[in-house]
Amino acid sequence: MIAQLAKNGRSFEVMRLFVQMRAQGSRPNHATLCSVIATCSSHGPSHLGPPLHGLVLKSRPWLEPDIGVWNSLVSMYSKRGSLAEALMLFERMKAKDTVSWNIAINGCLREGYFEMGFGFFRRMRVLDRAQQPDPATFTTITSASAQLGFLQLIETLHCLVMKNGFYYGEIPVGNALISTYFVHEKLFDEMDERNVCSRKVFDEMPVRNVVSWTAMITGYFHREMFNECLILFKECLGSESVRPNSVTFCCSLQTCTVSQSFKLGLVVHGLVIKYGVLPDSCLESSLMDMYAKWGQMLDAVKLFEMAESHDMVTTTVLLVGLAQNGFVEEALSLFSKMRNSGIEMDETVVSAVLGACTNGSCMALGLQIHGHAIKSGVVTSNVFVGNGLVTMYSKSGSLNDSMRVFNEMNYRNQVSYNAMIAGLAHHGRGAEAVELFEVIEREGLEPNDVTFLSLLHACSHGGLVEKGFRLFESMYKDHGMSPRLEHYACMVDMLGRGGRLKEAKNFIDGMPYAPGAQVWQALLGACKIHGDTEMGEFAAKQLLSLVPEKSSAYVLMSNIYSFEGRWDEKARVMKEMRERGVKKEAGVSWIEVGRMVHGFVVGDRMHPQAEVIHEELKGLIGLMRDEGYVPDLRFLLHDMDLGSTF
Repeated sequence: MIAQLAKNGRSFEVMRLFVQMRAQGSRPNHATLCSVIATCSSHGPSHLGPPLHGLVLKSRPWLEPDIGVWNSLVSMYSKRGSLAEALMLFERMKAKDTVSWNIAINGCLREGYFEMGFGFFRRMRVLDRAQQPDPATFTTITSASAQLGFLQLIETLHCLVMKNGFYYGEIPVGNALISTYFVHEKLFDEMDERNVCSRKVFDEMPVRNVVSWTAMITGYFHREMFNECLILFKECLGSESVRPNSVTFCCSLQTCTVSQSFKLGLVVHGLVIKYGVLPDSCLESSLMDMYAKWGQMLDAVKLFEMAESHDMVTTTVLLVGLAQNGFVEEALSLFSKMRNSGIEMDETVVSAVLGACTNGSCMALGLQIHGHAIKSGVVTSNVFVGNGLVTMYSKSGSLNDSMRVFNEMNYRNQVSYNAMIAGLAHHGRGAEAVELFEVIEREGLEPNDVTFLSLLHACSHGGLVEKGFRLFESMYKDHGMSPRLEHYACMVDMLGRGGRLKEAKNFIDGMPYAPGAQVWQALLGACKIHGDTEMGEFAAKQLLSLVPEKSSAYVLMSNIYSFEGRWDEKARVMKEMRERGVKKEAGVSWIEVGRMVHGFVVGDRMHPQAEVIHEELKGLIGLMRDEGYVPDLRFLLHDMDLGSTF
């Protein structure tokens, strides 16, 4: 009876029956002692642990405690935070089995005594050859090695797993190896080889559980291998022996969101309902985030209202979604409700919401968040909040406010400097961005590839070509970084803006790997600026071979033909664009007036105040003409009524 109650976690009944048993003079056996001690380890009152230990010692005249009882006591002390007592008892044990060693190793690793935990693992293998590691040992040590980045030990453990015959038959060991190989970027030189290792372990497992599938799906997601992630999720659904859990669905929904797989996301939502895994905070948040990212705010709000509880995570997801989609009034209202309901807004929430207020249309919400952060005292003390404010103000056009927040921060990290450099670059202050980089070097902070990307943008928009070249060379010569495709695209853009198109083409030819779409787009944009048709045609051809569905290649090339008056060529390009079903995304702009965000599409006359707005624009254009402004009409469509433009 006591054993069954303990198994079901009914600690109160366990202790009540045990007290009755002792009061009646009955003596517990090994199984009873193990059950009662295990209850104190997890659910029961911790103050009963030492008396139980005393009872075990007193029971020796009529019951010699076996290894199971001693293991239960060591585990109890370890789980209750008394690691010193646990290890003292462990060392005094005359006989130990594999479970004993596993308890000691787990206790040390759980409390953060990693060196001691690995020391017990070594002692187990060397000193106690009668008790060799079992699958539980390898699972624990492998997970800890992954957490600490002990790469050589991970490879050694993999060999030991195979040597001991646990590779094919023990699911937890295989799961631990899958997660480990995905976690570490430096485990192998080539990313493909590392992913093959994870997949190889997965494919060779004779039996897989839901954790195995979820580990692979999650690994693919974190490696941004979204296609592989979704393919594996579909295979998981087809497996009769596996039922996806909430973590599997969460990862799949997040993949659908970032890969813009709208139809599949709807299917996954249906499966979530079918499998009955709701309510679940993680799933509800993932679903809301998916619909919000796709602009379906009515569905996101409906999901929020249907959720059983509105915790910090779900409320933050909806708040960010409202801000990103321009629903300022609704976002402000939710923010007010969030504060009044007592939901704690920690630094993570503040940073997340600030990240959604960077388009200039949600400045009112950003200011409210800033005010809350000031009252909470986290602006100057928390680097993440400070970084979010620096980015928000710079992207919203308030560079002075961004610099003020940056200068008032008590502590700045690499991200802080990157955000400020990016803000200066965005506002065309290239020389100041370079000066700030020099401050980074003087303070001994190591820049990363994002730092150099922002610097190259700053040099490109500031016309600092020679400085940009020096920074690009410094990236790999002084800091040992391999430039990414984005860095090469920045260099091409910088040369192109400076009119050095031949140098830009030569730079592309000298790249260590094949140029991507970003590089050819940068060259094509420069050809449009300087009217170089021949090179523009070449760049457009390369770009369309990589991304035939990209409208910008057609538009830029047609603009180049317009510049030279080659209307037949322009018409041919636009016809080809239509035949391929490529559509140009309409330009959209926003403005916030009286806490309401107004959005406008090119040629939009659907706004309720459209007539008043266009009359005002007409008056402003007249003033511009009076000041001597002459519009550049070269890139307008040839058959457009130019007289209607102004």
